[in-house]
Amino acid sequence: QLRMHPDNATNQIILFIQDNLEDPALNIDMVADAFNMPKSTIQKYFLRHMRGSLGEYIRNERFQKATALLQNTTLPVQEIARATGYSLLSSFSRLIRRGTGYSPQ
Repeated sequence: QLRMHPDNATNQIILFIQDNLEDPALNIDMVADAFNMPKSTIQKYFLRHMRGSLGEYIRNERFQKATALLQNTTLPVQEIARATGYSLLSSFSRLIRRGTGYSPQ
């Protein structure tokens, strides 16, 4: 259920993030490179159109996907971590614990 944004360029950024969520290399630099924009420009652009930072958006999308997979699948935690771009289980566990107060197990 992708939320569409009235601004086409913002939609393209959101779609790029959705398509690359499981890539551990997904970060602001990767997004800026993909859109051939300086990092500071894409950060300002995203902030203006989404009223939140690009880095926060990526973390939140990973968190939303992870919690949905944890609640609605029987996938092992390690697999869910990989599917949301976390190669280290400790980093993934910290994301979930901070967001929910619970361990992903």
